[in-house]
Amino acid sequence: MFSEPGGIKLKEGPIDVERSPLFEDEKTQEAYDRFLERYTGEGNFSDKYIRVSGLESFFENRPEKKEEIERELGEIDEKAFLLLIFTSIWGGCSEEVENMLIEKKGGAVEMLKSLKTITEAHFLDKDDGRQSYMGGILGNPPVQDVLKNEILSSVIAEASDTEKSLLYKEGQKSSGFDEDNFLFFMIQTVERLAQGDLEAKKEAEAILFSLVEQLNKEIQYGVAGEIYDDKMLEGNRQYAGLRFDGGMQYDNVLSHRIKQSINAIGRIGSLNKEAVTELLDFFETTSMYFAPDIASACSKIGAGLAMEGLFEKRRNILERKTNGEIEEGKAVYLLENIDALWHRVEFGKMNIDNGVIDYFEKRFILSGVEKDNAAFARRISFNGQMGIFDSAGVLSGYIELGSLGGEKEKQAELLEITREMLFSSIDTPDEIRQQFLSGYTKFYEETFGEIGGMHLSDLTLKEQVWMYQFWQGADEKDWEEVIKIKEQYGLSGVKVFQALEMTSIKGETILSLFKETEELPDAGSRIMDAFARYADSIDADAEHIYDTVSEVLGDDMSLQYIKRALLGRATGLLSDIEKQLKETESVEEKRNITTAVVTETERLVVTRRETMEELLGVFQDIPEEGNSRFQLFQDKVRKAVETIIYRPNFREIGNLFQDIGREEYSDTEKVSSEKPLYLPVGISRDLPQWREVFEGKKKAMKPIDVYGYLFWLENQGKAVELVVADTVQVSNYTQLYGLDEDSARTAALEIGDAEIAQYQQIIDTFGLLNITVKHYDEVKGGGVLEESETEQERFDYYYTICSQLADHPMWKQGFLGAAQSTSAEGVGAAYSIDEVAFILAKNEKKVSHEKESRYDVIATVIQNLEVQLKKGGFTLVDLLSLPIDVRGADISEQHKYIANIVSETIGDVRDFINNKKTEAKKSQQFARLAYFDLFAQSLKTIKEPRMPRVKMSRAEKKQKAREKKESGEQISFDIVIPDVGAKSFGWAVHPKAGVREIMKFREQYSTYFFGSDDPVFLGADQVVASKEGVIGGKLLAFNPVAQEIYAKNVLVPMCKEFFHVLQSAPESYFSSVGKSREELVELLHEVKSMKDILDFLQKYMVVNL
Repeated sequence: MFSEPGGIKLKEGPIDVERSPLFEDEKTQEAYDRFLERYTGEGNFSDKYIRVSGLESFFENRPEKKEEIERELGEIDEKAFLLLIFTSIWGGCSEEVENMLIEKKGGAVEMLKSLKTITEAHFLDKDDGRQSYMGGILGNPPVQDVLKNEILSSVIAEASDTEKSLLYKEGQKSSGFDEDNFLFFMIQTVERLAQGDLEAKKEAEAILFSLVEQLNKEIQYGVAGEIYDDKMLEGNRQYAGLRFDGGMQYDNVLSHRIKQSINAIGRIGSLNKEAVTELLDFFETTSMYFAPDIASACSKIGAGLAMEGLFEKRRNILERKTNGEIEEGKAVYLLENIDALWHRVEFGKMNIDNGVIDYFEKRFILSGVEKDNAAFARRISFNGQMGIFDSAGVLSGYIELGSLGGEKEKQAELLEITREMLFSSIDTPDEIRQQFLSGYTKFYEETFGEIGGMHLSDLTLKEQVWMYQFWQGADEKDWEEVIKIKEQYGLSGVKVFQALEMTSIKGETILSLFKETEELPDAGSRIMDAFARYADSIDADAEHIYDTVSEVLGDDMSLQYIKRALLGRATGLLSDIEKQLKETESVEEKRNITTAVVTETERLVVTRRETMEELLGVFQDIPEEGNSRFQLFQDKVRKAVETIIYRPNFREIGNLFQDIGREEYSDTEKVSSEKPLYLPVGISRDLPQWREVFEGKKKAMKPIDVYGYLFWLENQGKAVELVVADTVQVSNYTQLYGLDEDSARTAALEIGDAEIAQYQQIIDTFGLLNITVKHYDEVKGGGVLEESETEQERFDYYYTICSQLADHPMWKQGFLGAAQSTSAEGVGAAYSIDEVAFILAKNEKKVSHEKESRYDVIATVIQNLEVQLKKGGFTLVDLLSLPIDVRGADISEQHKYIANIVSETIGDVRDFINNKKTEAKKSQQFARLAYFDLFAQSLKTIKEPRMPRVKMSRAEKKQKAREKKESGEQISFDIVIPDVGAKSFGWAVHPKAGVREIMKFREQYSTYFFGSDDPVFLGADQVVASKEGVIGGKLLAFNPVAQEIYAKNVLVPMCKEFFHVLQSAPESYFSSVGKSREELVELLHEVKSMKDILDFLQKYMVVNL
């Protein structure tokens, strides 16, 4: 590989590009001199090269420059022109400029010959077989800047500011050499130029084969990306039928360029037998990682040529074995892989004449019940199964192709396509099998198609049936999504889509990955390839685990459960990285994220298999069922499987729970306010998902975190209202889904009813008598009312005030900023206006959390302003006309007075919050500290009026503070923050640490949607409160330290509140779980790992909603 950009050092002092030495290192200078001699001829190439490559930047803005470009092209010599092409490929250039370059070279063929020279140059000067000095020089931004700026000076001098900006952008585009980018664009350019005559195609093939050979050498040197042994592909269904040589290797960087080159050779489609021969020669000497691509490329060049090449290769291997040139074992390995390649060659439809199929040098004579109805044959899998169809296109059965060797004429029995071949579940109705067989041809040819370079038969039969069923149940939008994924990512994309459909993660994630990585050469494809290999490896590993443990665990752990659980780490990673890419603007950061994800996904397979080999050794001595040791053995087996599925290292966290259940609940942990408490809880704005819930297609679930909050509310010992803020979503529903206001309100209330029913069920189960659940509209404005004032009038008053303040320059940023993360695009401040008006009208003690701080800060400032304004005989209405700047002579005394109140009130709130932050930090109340941090940040969005400066001495300031303290005036702060946690978790790529775990706050009332039969909640960012399945989701795959942090922040406070609630829980609860409170305490104290505590809470705390 090339040197790091910082590895080449320029000589100090002024630089003359015509004179040596330019570099400190003598070997680097020698390589540079050889490069100049070979590629520039006599004289200085730089001014021509740089002037031309720079002018293309503002070609669009200055059409008259076209003549100058053409003149410069005419003056450039042959060697310098090669470097210009190099730059064009490296950074990409406009189609018009590229056409000019092609014209200058005398057509595509001559252009390709130049590119061939560049390809050779790319691998020059590798004294140790690995290092390219050329790459180091051109990859050094300082050297590039010197060369470019020296020669571009005359152009820059006469350029406008706009043109300079464009020129700079062009310079940035090709500075900082990236080998992967260069190769990607090189291969694309070669393939594009090959669309002409046969000679151009042959030149292109020569370049691509040269690249394939050179890159494969780099991989074998072991200096490319992460290196993987072929044995890693064992058990991967995409590589079924292939054998693997432990000596062969592939990597996660250059291998993608080899695959790109192979597929480009196939697409060029020159019907060139030599191309097939070269591909098969490469196949013999390289990793089987490339086998599916080689088969696909050979098929595209021509199925007939592919078959001819395979027969010749087979004969050649046998001849060399006879001559002693190949060992017996090597020959068997190659012959079996030739058969596997043959089974992947796409030969299209083949007519059947009187029960006979003539297939190149092979003849198959059908036998069986349906043979007389056989009309045509086609490949239906990559496992050597040839489908037999009747004249109506119905799939009647199949024959086994077997080996390419043996007799030329073969009796082939027509076999039935059984249920076992199509379905994983024995309960699947046979009607689906019949529908699939009858509609196979139409689905293959008309619906699924061959877009994206893949065929339906590139999937296993089970995958094909799954895709057929998905198509039958999908609406037009969902199926269009599949076709887009297929177009963009081919086979890998479809496989990943299928894997994700087993989880709650949607296909939009894949399309979003494509969008977020399109600036990077095939970065999305690399992620898809890695994830598809991960998904393909799961079947074999899951079946191995299941076969090993099913005798011991029985029905406790199904095959489907193991498969879905194994998907957990990777699907969670994919979903989280997609979110991180959305938030990242830097192309370099996106490249780092992509590389880290690919490496991590490959590593997961290695780690899992190492763990499997180590832990499944416990099955050597299985005690008989009924033996006293059997229960202990079962526990050991279960723990081994959980370790394989989730993570190979656990941390004992049981000590965190040892005091829970025995300590008293202190009064200091209760809220001392005389005002009633209320907790507003939101509903999801994802209306389509809720509709699927109401149709019985999905389940809506809450995170386990909500239990901690409900128990804390009950333990306050006073009346609490749980307010389901359903109709707040009306503005979102109208904007997002085009509903009128009445329809949006009806939908919101229907969801509100469902949410209330869930909360009420938890309340009834545990006897939470202090909590009353209500709709938002039931309590809107329900605080302490003035004489003759109604609840609605109170809310309407504050809503009107907030609506007008939201357009005032002092408040506008605050209202808009508060709405951004919860409102649909286009809703503006409407959502936050409703939220703030509700808080003001309610006028009670609000139970809040850090994400609500953006509303709380506006309400708190307005609430305190109202009190101060009232003292001076003013109201909130008087704020509406207040200018932002009150320093002018024309400003009224009234406005100056009000401005002073606003400024002092904001300052008082700021001081109050800073004191609260200090208290929370000292007492290590992390939930409160996070809240006050965000409150302080949000306070900055309210702009203070610009006022005349008033100079005060230190003594005057102290006197003023003393007076304020003596007056007894305090900030009204009707907010309480429970110190119970609510955390989401996931993965992100850190610039130095690579893929790492992250945790952050997420609302305890979030909603997660899952399929009705989902046993593993892989897409959840929080622990899901489900009575069934694996509720830990991503958390169980976290490192032990992160798990312990989560336990301290969320589970310990939750359990503390839970056991206090159990002191007065109804007898019906204890009867339902079959345990007393004391027995539950003992069971809690027995937990050791994160899985243990989650199992405990799932069994004894989570309510079956």
